[in-house]
Amino acid sequence: MTITFKLDYLIEKAIQHKERDARRTLRELAGVRLSAREAREVMPSIQKHKWYISERVGRDVGLRVAAIDYFDNIYKPRVASGTFAQRLKNVAKDLGALYLAHQSWKAQDALFHPRPGDFQ
Repeated sequence: MTITFKLDYLIEKAIQHKERDARRTLRELAGVRLSAREAREVMPSIQKHKWYISERVGRDVGLRVAAIDYFDNIYKPRVASGTFAQRLKNVAKDLGALYLAHQSWKAQDALFHPRPGDFQ
């Protein structure tokens, strides 16, 4: 009997199935949508958080309570950085706002603290 597919294929399919399950579980438990990578990174932290809360309370709190508490109080989502052009556009927008604020401050300063010779 010959095997027509490689073992790597089965391992890859099992990992993909596990990642989908983690994403689905987190969506159903806490109502959050995460990428497969984020779900894979967060699940062990939620399980540790569940143990920690259960120890403090003195009873098993369940995965739903732990997931909701984790996302409400601990987890800080990563900000999508976007493309380089988008990040550059955001920096330019911030610099433009800073420049306009600086000009406004200068104009306001000239009104309230005139320099000698400004109003002649």
